[in-house]
Amino acid sequence: MAKKDIVYINLSNEEINGAFITKYMPLEFALKTLKEKSLWVSNPSEWTDPFEKRFLENKWETSNKYNTPHHPWKNRVYCCCFSNQTISEAHWLIYARGQIGISFRFNFSALLKELGRHTDKYDIYIGKVKYLPTEKTITPLAEIDFTESKYGDEKFLAELFLLKRNAFEYENEIRIIFVEKEKPKINPESTNKKKKPGISIKLSNFQNIIKRITIDPSVGKRTEYMLKTWLKDSLGSYPQELKTTEHVLRSTIYRNAKANKPIKIYGSSELSESNKTKQS
Repeated sequence: MAKKDIVYINLSNEEINGAFITKYMPLEFALKTLKEKSLWVSNPSEWTDPFEKRFLENKWETSNKYNTPHHPWKNRVYCCCFSNQTISEAHWLIYARGQIGISFRFNFSALLKELGRHTDKYDIYIGKVKYLPTEKTITPLAEIDFTESKYGDEKFLAELFLLKRNAFEYENEIRIIFVEKEKPKINPESTNKKKKPGISIKLSNFQNIIKRITIDPSVGKRTEYMLKTWLKDSLGSYPQELKTTEHVLRSTIYRNAKANKPIKIYGSSELSESNKTKQS
């Protein structure tokens, strides 16, 4: 298969170079990621929000240039979600899925360089999610206000996976979309449950992509110690500098030494004025 460059949507080189993006996941997925040095990319049909996957799962009522009654990439498209938000309680609560959460901080440009090795097998798109009112996401496709795309082109097909309701705007999300070049054996019209839940993308240069591992802020001290030990053991084949405490740490959003200091009732100037009042 011929290679082609990764396609950027709503993203500039300035927003990528020198930047970092964060991925939150349950502990089980994190340990698998470290062990296999790979990135799990899920099938959008597995997403819980029906509005996010409606363009993939719902039938299209009229014919289109692809002559299909559904999204042309059905059963061969996969997405991986990241965030520009480095500190967010909501992300820990949502993406940990009720388990202990772990987040990975990635060097954005280094990650994309590594993903470029897979463009012979996948067409890859990366873009910022666009947040719209609900009523805007259920209008006819040709009427949705895209930033860059025109109805029917490949960017248009990719941007359908970059639309989300305003209620999720706090996520500040970036998505990487992988489209298999070879059409799958599963008939897109089939309700066959054996469709792949996702794909695993090998990152051979993983140690130069990952810059920090952060542990769920809600864990106790013993659990924190245990997880740091496990995670560092999982980094056994990684460079030594990646196994230091500054690279594997617990989120500090619930820990702030200043929060435990005594609370002053008056400032120094207010206190002196109060004393003058009492003396008079």
